[in-house]
Amino acid sequence: MNSLNFLKINALLILSVLFLASSCKSGGAGDGYTIEGKINGLETGQALLLLQTDGDIDTVATVPIEAGVFAFSGKVEHASMHFIRFGDLPQAAPVFIENAPMTITAYVDSLPLMEVTGSASHADLMAYIDDMRAFDTKNMDLQTQYQNLIMGAQSGAMDTTGLMQQVNGLIAALNANIDAKTAFQKQWPLDNLDKAAGAYAAWANRQAQIYTPEEIQDLSTKLTAAQPNSPYAGYIATYLAKVNGTQVGATAPDFSLPDPNGKTVSLKDYRGKYVLVDFWAGWCSPCRAENPNLIAAYDTYKGRNFEVLGVSLDREKGYWLQAIEQDALPWTQVSDLKWWRSDVAQLYGIESIPANFLLDPQGKIIARNLRGPALLAELERILPAR
Repeated sequence: MNSLNFLKINALLILSVLFLASSCKSGGAGDGYTIEGKINGLETGQALLLLQTDGDIDTVATVPIEAGVFAFSGKVEHASMHFIRFGDLPQAAPVFIENAPMTITAYVDSLPLMEVTGSASHADLMAYIDDMRAFDTKNMDLQTQYQNLIMGAQSGAMDTTGLMQQVNGLIAALNANIDAKTAFQKQWPLDNLDKAAGAYAAWANRQAQIYTPEEIQDLSTKLTAAQPNSPYAGYIATYLAKVNGTQVGATAPDFSLPDPNGKTVSLKDYRGKYVLVDFWAGWCSPCRAENPNLIAAYDTYKGRNFEVLGVSLDREKGYWLQAIEQDALPWTQVSDLKWWRSDVAQLYGIESIPANFLLDPQGKIIARNLRGPALLAELERILPAR
C-alpha cells in the first residue's frame, strides 16, 4: 500500500502520465547512442542519466548543463528505459535509449513530456501514450457531464425528469470506458511482443499489479519466447520465481535479520510453532492501523503454540523503535533497515505492506495476507481452544 521508492514512483509516472514505454530489443550493430539535449528554463547545473532496473535506479553518467545544453554518449546492450534528472528539479524525464543518435528537448515545467527524436522505441512509447490518453480524455468528458448534470439538478436549473436514468447511463459509460482501458492495457503488450515497447509495457503493467497471477504467467511465457534476452522478460520471470516460492503450500524461504539489539534472529528458530511473518513499517499507516488486530490475535493465541515475527521495512532505527513502543508490539521484531531494498522483502517478493505469511510448525505457508477477522478465524480453525 505504501510502495514509494524512486523506482516505483517513476514507474507509476509512466503509467499515469505518459503510460508505459518501449524498447527492449538488442541494441544491434550501432556504435552506441549519442544524446544532444536542450533543457529550457535551466541555464546551468548538472544532468544525470539514470537507468531504471527492476530493483533500483543506477546512475549511468553525469554531465554539465551549459546555456541549457547537455550531451550524453554511450552504448546499451538492450534498448532500455532511462530517466534524466536536471539539477535539483523534483521530477525526472523518461527516455527510452537505444543505440542511435538522439535529440532531446525538455522544459522545466513539463519534464515527463520531454520531446525525443531518433529513438524508434521512444516513438513506440509516444504512440502508445496517445492511445491511452484517448481513454483518459473520454473519462474526463464523462465525469464533466456527470458533474454538470448533478449541479444542474441541485440548482433547480434543469428538469429532473429522467435524471436517474441519465445519471445511471453516464456511470455505465464511465465504467465501460475504464474496463476498455484496462483491457487495452493488458492486451497491448501481447500484441507487441516483438517490440521493445511491448516488453517494457508488460513489465510496467506487472508492477502496477493489473494482471492476475495466471495472466502474468501466460505473459511471461510468451514474452520470454519472443524476446529471450529482454531484461524486462527477465524481471518478470524473476518476480514469478519469488512469488511461486512464497505461495500457499510452499516452504517459506529461511532468512536471518538483526533485532533492535543487534541479535540475529532466524526464521528457522520458529520451527515447531505456528508463526505469522508480518511485513510492516513504522511509516506505513495501514500497517499501524492493523497492529491492534495483530495484538488481539497474539494475546488470544500465544499460549497455543503461536508466535508473530515482525519484519520491518523501516530505514531509520529510531523511528522503527518508536513505532514498536507506541503500538506496544510484544513480539520479536527484526529489520535490516533497508526500506524497500530489504533483502528479505526482495526474497518474498514484497511490493506493498502490510503483508503477512502464516506458517505451520514445519515452515510451510498455509495462508497469506490475513487481516482482522480473517486472521482470527484462521487461527481458531487451526488452533481451537481445548
